[in-house]
Amino acid sequence: MNKVFSIHAFNWQSSLFLLLMAALPVGITWGAMRLAHASKAGPLALVILLLILPLFIGLLAQLFFVRASIKGSVLRLGGGLYSIDAPLDALKIDQIRIHHGADRPRLGLRSNGIGMPGLALGWFRASGGRRIFAVTTSHAPIVVIPTHLDYDIWASPQQAELFVDRLQVAASKPQ
Repeated sequence: MNKVFSIHAFNWQSSLFLLLMAALPVGITWGAMRLAHASKAGPLALVILLLILPLFIGLLAQLFFVRASIKGSVLRLGGGLYSIDAPLDALKIDQIRIHHGADRPRLGLRSNGIGMPGLALGWFRASGGRRIFAVTTSHAPIVVIPTHLDYDIWASPQQAELFVDRLQVAASKPQ
């Protein structure tokens, strides 16, 4: 059974963040150069934009590749630079919880990943020190998946209940 679940990482918060990330440095440089009456304000702003553009495109691409999928006996989560393949037999299926609204847990410090408004993707630490691989957005419920591995998994698939049901079904099938 192969099932792919959408994680809407490209939302208004992440989009606005990326737009500001590209526009602010260029605008500040152009404005400062104009205030200084420099004749090279336009070309310098363009150079800064061209330096920022690869980072902007890379982050934008990350947003489109984020998925959660169950393929055979593996849960594949993430996309781009930050993804994991967790064997279903390593998941504590009976301890999975879905958190909505005010009940949503908070991630701790980011150790390696992307943390921006509307999206957390990569490796984080919980308040108790346990490592977490997170693919969470600000608009969907968080599915907390404890594991027998050295990390837990937090995900925000659009259809959280269906995602948990499919995990339970896939994990119960003999491999």
